[in-house]
Amino acid sequence: MEHFRQEDIDELFTDLKVIGSIRQHQRISTCGPHIRIDDTGMMQPVRRAWLGEDRESNLRGIKRTMQTANALIDLSLTPPYSGMKVTFLNRIQMELENTIRGLRNLQTTYDGDITIRSKLDVHIENVTNKFNSIRQRLEQHQTSSPIRIPSIDDDSGGGAGEAGEDMLVGSSEATVYGTPTTPCIASALRDNHRSASSSCD
Repeated sequence: MEHFRQEDIDELFTDLKVIGSIRQHQRISTCGPHIRIDDTGMMQPVRRAWLGEDRESNLRGIKRTMQTANALIDLSLTPPYSGMKVTFLNRIQMELENTIRGLRNLQTTYDGDITIRSKLDVHIENVTNKFNSIRQRLEQHQTSSPIRIPSIDDDSGGGAGEAGEDMLVGSSEATVYGTPTTPCIASALRDNHRSASSSCD
């Protein structure tokens, strides 16, 4: 993430939001610094011709946006992981879902052009693959991140200072008073030191 300016990231999300807001039979404009929804009306063909706008140039604008998104996503999916990377992945995952819908709506604008529709299909497939990779990584992060559970004496007001350390429960191991144990045993100890032997065999 350190290779990208916050300004670049903000511009990316702006373009993704615009793509995600495309409705059926709408056109986009990519001649400026940002992707825009092209205004409809009788002058639209004249304006697009004057600005050099056409479906191919619009696809190139979409491609540039997705290349930037892919670079940031790949960087965020690469270890070591940080809170900044996880935050970015959570944020862009929501935008990609909308992006897929917007690209599908854009296809309706070019129903009679199989080449453009096919190119948009490729973009949709690529975005879908990235979306699935992000979802898988976030699920793994959620499973592996330790969850802090109050120590046994918290209910009595003693706090962790008297009892030792809080319990950290992760995907496969917990720490009770500094000693590794299983989440099942940790749960049993939290319930007033009930015997865990029968439920943790």
